[in-house]
Amino acid sequence: MANISGKSGKFWYGAAATINAASGTTTITVDFASAHGLSATDKITIKDVVGMTDLNGDHTVVTVPDTDTITVLIDTTSQTYTSGGTARTIHHITSWTLNKTAEVQNVTNSGSANGAKVFIPNGFTEWNGSIEGLVEGNQNKPDFGTAITIQLDVNATEFYTGTAMINSEANTTTIGGTDAVKVSFTYQGTGVLTDPT
Repeated sequence: MANISGKSGKFWYGAAATINAASGTTTITVDFASAHGLSATDKITIKDVVGMTDLNGDHTVVTVPDTDTITVLIDTTSQTYTSGGTARTIHHITSWTLNKTAEVQNVTNSGSANGAKVFIPNGFTEWNGSIEGLVEGNQNKPDFGTAITIQLDVNATEFYTGTAMINSEANTTTIGGTDAVKVSFTYQGTGVLTDPT
């Protein structure tokens, strides 16, 4: 078993909302093809925008004028939106653990040397762990059973990635003097974990 830990990362959850227009220079109005389900103060990642590429990255939703529009702030841009783009809810991780295990099969028989048990790998692996981060204001947080895409940072350029499921109710601790709440979850990997390269 490999027990690994770190101090930064992020995870995304919920369906990616498809962008069909964006306009502005610093306050950017982003229009979606259908209802986005976002609230003011939600943290999101926008990616794959063509034309107004300054919009690609992590943002905080400033306002929600209607069910298919939001506004975000960016440094000034003179770019024009051309096409594409999605937005997905993100949470930043301030602490994480990762447990990796490989299953083995007992193949011991009466002829084993010195009476020692013999094991061989059976090809199955498993990964799970815990994540902790801050939720500010009324920002949505995932519930028990939520599917997530996770990135666990090893350093500035290397990270573990994979899909997982939140498998515990959120433990929350209020941070005095702020509207932030420390939230911690456990997760179970649901697919292949990609190791840093």
